[in-house]
Parts: sequence; C-alpha cells; structure tokens
Amino acid sequence: MVGHSVTLNIERPDPVDPQPRIEVKGLTVRSIDGILKLEDVSFTANSGEILGIAGISGSGQKELLEAIAGLQPVESGSICYIEDDGTRDELLGKDPLSIADMGVTLSFVPEDRLGMGLVGGMDLSDNMMLRSFRKGKSFFTDRKSPQRLAKQVVKELDVKTPSIETPVRKLSGGNVQKVLVGREIASAPKVLLTAYAVRGLDINSSHTIYDLINQQKQKGVAVIYVGAASEVEMKEKKDRVEDALNATRAAIEEGIIPGGGVGFIRAISSIEKMKGENDDETTGIAIIKRALEEPLRQIVENAGLEGSVVVNKVREGEGDFGFNARTETYENLLKTGVIDPVKVSRVALENAASIASMLLTTECVISNHKEENPMPAMNPQMGGMPGMM
Repeated sequence: MVGHSVTLNIERPDPVDPQPRIEVKGLTVRSIDGILKLEDVSFTANSGEILGIAGISGSGQKELLEAIAGLQPVESGSICYIEDDGTRDELLGKDPLSIADMGVTLSFVPEDRLGMGLVGGMDLSDNMMLRSFRKGKSFFTDRKSPQRLAKQVVKELDVKTPSIETPVRKLSGGNVQKVLVGREIASAPKVLLTAYAVRGLDINSSHTIYDLINQQKQKGVAVIYVGAASEVEMKEKKDRVEDALNATRAAIEEGIIPGGGVGFIRAISSIEKMKGENDDETTGIAIIKRALEEPLRQIVENAGLEGSVVVNKVREGEGDFGFNARTETYENLLKTGVIDPVKVSRVALENAASIASMLLTTECVISNHKEENPMPAMNPQMGGMPGMM
C-alpha cells in the first residue's frame, strides 16, 4: 500500500537510576457536568521511565493529564513534584503559570493538537514563540530564537512543509504532531505528558514520535504516556489483522510479485505490441497501458516526487527492479520485502476493468459536482495554555 516494506523497531533500554518525579495520591476528578472521571487514583512516575496509561477513550485519561498540568479542577487528592534532592512541591491547586514559576519544567502534548496545543492560523515560528514569549525582557518580541527552533524542528524531525512561514493548519496530521512534540521537548522538560501522541498518524510518523518519546526517557525525563483505542480504532485494527490474513492466504494460493506497482508495470509488455481492429479498440489498449502505470505514479506522488520520471526509470529496468518510496532508491523490491500477492493484484485489475466496462455501457452516471469557488477554510480559534506552550 505504501510502496515499501515497513518496520517498527524501537529500542527499549532499561531505565538508569530511576527516581520518583511525580507522585499522585487519592486523585478524584469530576467533569464540568459532575460526572466522576477519576476516583482515588494513585501512582508514581519515575525519571527515566515511560508510564503507560491505556483504556477506552473517555475513561478519564484526558482529565488525569490535565489535572497534573494544572488545567483541570480536582475534587480531592494530591499531586507532588519531587526534586532530585527529594524536595516535594505540591502542584494541586496551581495553574500552569504558577507551576512554571515554581521552576517545574513540565511539557504537555494535549489531545487537541490544533486547539489546545498549537494555533492553526499561525506559522511554525509563531507557534514556537508561544512557549517562550514570557521570557522576553523588553517591549520587543524576540523572533530569531523561535525561527531557529522552527528550522531545527523541521530539519531534525523531517517535517514536510514548504517553509516555516506556513500556517500549521495546512500541514498533515503527522507533521503537526512532529511540530508540537518538537516544541515541547525543546524546553528540556523534567516531566513530559502526552495524550494520544500517535492517534491518526501514519506508520512512519508514529515511529518518529515513538522514537522522540523514547529519547526523552533516555535523558531521564519522566514520561506519562496516555494511549487509548476508540471503538472505531479497535475495529480498524481488527480489519487490519483480517486484511493481513487474507493477503497471506492469497499469497499462498497464487504466489507473490514485487510490490510498489512494479507488477503492473511489467504487465504492460504483454500488450505492448497489441493492436486493435479499429480505432476504439486501439484507444482502449492505450487506456489500459496508462492505467497500469497509475499505482506506481500514485505511490511516488504520495512520497512527494514526480511520478513520470520514476515510471520511466522503472520501465527501463527488468524483473524485480523497482522504486522503494521509503528510501527513495531503485532496488530489487522482492529482496527488500516489498511484495504484493499475485491474486490481490490480479483481482484488482479485473475489478477495475469490470467497473470501466460498466461505465462505458451505462447511459447515465451520477457524480459529485465540484464547487468552483469553495468556501475558504476558517481559522480555528486561538487556543493554548498560558505558560504551557
């Protein structure tokens, strides 16, 4: 589907000299509607460790992190920040500004990325500045430091953006999350709170975020990682497992071919010299040739490259030679594990031909009408947490 093999290997070294950093005791929280979200919750988050909290969405995970960050009223309990020398600072009842003034370096990656974490209508530099503007010592705002940080985040986290002046709402979900996480860890926190850090992200962006969080653990940061699967996500994971099983069965039945659209490219040679008995048949053959290139073209364009150039290069090759979109290299795809089941590719082509034939013999086709002047996207409301951004 993505044109290359996918691996998700994350190193998980053992914690080195973990020390208590956040201690929660008897925490009870209710929502603004009076619904009990947390009842008598107690735990300790240690430095150099990742404390994972999981469950179905809406079970109080969001309220837990917001309570620690000073954003959620608490009915009862205690939240203590423990210094390296054992000094204990009570965070309960303090807002984010007060927590920051205490010298507690706490970063928060909220669930609502463009409402609570970043401001969608502002560019990358300005969003970086939201976390540092209170440090200014004059009437003039320092824009150079946020710009340097924005360039650093774009470079080190491979953020796909035309420039640092691009509004973050125009970035993909994965790139928005990279910007948010990059900004939060740049403050060298002692505690990092993350809510649903990889929800809705592709596999490559998820790997980047996981790696960043793991790096914070190795630096001695106490990480509290909240992850939850909604019913939709659980069904989606179930569907993924079923798809993998079906693909494996299909591969056993009819074998495999190099993936990344290469199998379709090689199939073009079988009709290269074919000529129709009339102009209509000749046109149909030309359409099929062009259609066989489309899977590879789409994979390449999804990778941000020019499809025609790669298609021509792959057509010049032979056998398993193809383009690995992940590494952006030309190689033997079968050896590198980029494969497709023959049956899946064959059935996809047969179904496409069936649909095309049906459309050609149909008197009327209904489709969506594209508006010539669509309504411009509205800027989301400026959000953010004072002192937390």
